[in-house]
Amino acid sequence: MKAKSVFIMLLGLLICLPSLVGAQDGQLIAERTAGNNFGLGARAMGMGGAHIASVLDGTALVYNPAALAKIRRIEFLGGISHQNLTNNVDPGPGLPLQGLNERDQNNTRLNSINLSIPYPTYRGSLVFAFGLNRIKSFDKAFEIGADIPGGSYHGTEVETGSLYALSAGGGIDLSPKISLGASLNYYFGTDDYNWRLSTGGFADGLQPLYIDHIEDDYSAVSAKAGILIAYSKYLNIGATVETPIQYDIDEEYLLRTFDEGGVDIDGGRFSYDLWTPFTFGAGLGLNFNYLQLAADVNYADWTQMEYKDNPALTSDNLFIQEYYRDVFSFSFGAEYLIPRLGLKLRAGYKYDPLPFRDIAFQQADDLMPIQGYDIINERDFVTFGFGYLIDRIMTLDVAFVLGGYKIQDNFTEVIEDYDLTRVFVTTGFRL
Repeated sequence: MKAKSVFIMLLGLLICLPSLVGAQDGQLIAERTAGNNFGLGARAMGMGGAHIASVLDGTALVYNPAALAKIRRIEFLGGISHQNLTNNVDPGPGLPLQGLNERDQNNTRLNSINLSIPYPTYRGSLVFAFGLNRIKSFDKAFEIGADIPGGSYHGTEVETGSLYALSAGGGIDLSPKISLGASLNYYFGTDDYNWRLSTGGFADGLQPLYIDHIEDDYSAVSAKAGILIAYSKYLNIGATVETPIQYDIDEEYLLRTFDEGGVDIDGGRFSYDLWTPFTFGAGLGLNFNYLQLAADVNYADWTQMEYKDNPALTSDNLFIQEYYRDVFSFSFGAEYLIPRLGLKLRAGYKYDPLPFRDIAFQQADDLMPIQGYDIINERDFVTFGFGYLIDRIMTLDVAFVLGGYKIQDNFTEVIEDYDLTRVFVTTGFRL
C-alpha cells in the first residue's frame, strides 16, 4: 500500500474517532445517550436486568413504578457500582501497529439511593418513593499506535461521565390484582471527552499534534408510567412506557494544534437539544415457592432520535434516520432461595443490541472509500449474584455482569473489541 494512502487512512481513523455529538459528512454519529443503559441495583443485575414484573425494592421507581405498591414497610436502599472496561485493537491489513493497542479504564460510582414510604390506607396500598439513580454511563477508552512511512503516530481517546435521574413517584393498588404507578424524572450529568494524537517513538518521547477536550452538560425531564398485574399467585405481568426525552445540552470544546510555530488554540461554546423516542417495556414474573423466573423485553426506535435548535446539526438527523435502527432488547433471570441459609442465588442473561446497524458507503475521494462500522458481535451480558437477609431488616445484594461487543471500522478494517466487567453492591433497610 502506498505510504500516502496508509498515512491518510491512519489519520482518518485517529481524527475521525466517534465524538460526543458525532461527526458530519458521512461519519457514524455515536450518540452516547442512545441505548446505553448501565444497569441499576444488584438484585436486578444478578437476574440479567429482568425486573419489570419482578422488582421487589425501591428500584421499582425506574424499572416499573407500579411495583412500588408492593412495598409494605419504609425502605432505604443504597448501592455502588464498579466497571472495568478493556478495549483491544486488532489492526487491519497494511496498518502496522506499535505498542499500547489496549486501553483499560476503571470507574467506581454511586449507583442508587432510593427511599420508599408506604402511606397508611384502609385497603390496598399507596407508596411514595424518591431516588437518585445512575441511568447511563459515558465511559469509554480507545488507544492505537502505528509505524508508517514518515513517522510513528499514537492516538488515545478517553471518555468518562454519567447520566443520573432524580426521581419522584408512587404506586397504588387499584384492586388486589392490579397496581398502577408513575414517576417524574429529572436527568442531569456531564460527559467529559478527551482525545490526543501524538507523533514520535515511545523511547524518544511522544510529541503532541492535537489535543481535543469536549465537555457536555445534560439536563432533561421525562415521565414514566407502569402497570403490574398479579394474574395468579404464580404469574405477574408488567408493562411500562416512558415519554420522549428532550435533552438540553451545553457543550464547551477546546482544540489545541501543535506545530513548529507553537500552539494554535481553538475553542468555544454552543448548545443544542436532543430528542430521544418513546421507550416501551414488558415483563413476566413466575413464582414457584423458592424459585423465581423473570423475562423482560424493551423497545425503542432510535431512528426517531433528532437534534434540534442548532442548524449545524441538521444534516446529522439524515444520518440518524438512515443508519440507526429500532431495537428490541431481552433480559432473562432466575433467583433461587436456600431457606435454611437465608441466601438467594441469581443468574441471568441480557441481549442489548447497539442502536445502529452495520454501516458502509462510498466516499467521493477514492483514498477514503468506506466509512462506518460492521457489528461483529452485538452487545450482550451474562450475569450472576447473590442476596442475603440480615436480621430480617437488612439486605445485602451483590451482582457480577460480564459482557461486551465487537465492531470493525470499515475505513481501516481495524477491529475494536470491548470487554466489560461490572460489579454491583446494594444494601437495603426496611423498618
